[in-house]
Amino acid sequence: MRALKTAQRDGILERLRHNHKYSVVVSYSEKQKTKATEFAGLLQDAGWTVLGPFVNENICTPGLQIGVPDLHSPCASAHLLVDVLVSVGMDVRLVRAGETLPSTSFGGCYLLFGPSRASRLPGRA
Repeated sequence: MRALKTAQRDGILERLRHNHKYSVVVSYSEKQKTKATEFAGLLQDAGWTVLGPFVNENICTPGLQIGVPDLHSPCASAHLLVDVLVSVGMDVRLVRAGETLPSTSFGGCYLLFGPSRASRLPGRA
């Protein structure tokens, strides 16, 4: 996943500011700290409560994911994030979040930054 373009950032802020405010835990793997930190700040600017970003080397699936405890009953925050991110042209998917992440007992979801696709190819660091 590359850094956000200005139009994407503006679109995300606009849509999230005009919706309900939620909580989210931001976690990242490998060299994704910069992207995770950028998104954490963006969500805070939109009025969300953000925990993290936290490093989580247990995230093995590449790319951006929205984690929820139960895929059959995802929370409203997960639906909103998926809809908003897809609307600005981002590739994101809903996944079941593992137990190794900080608690979302506050009613939020997880924003997970997996390793870059290139770093998961054989022979790449």
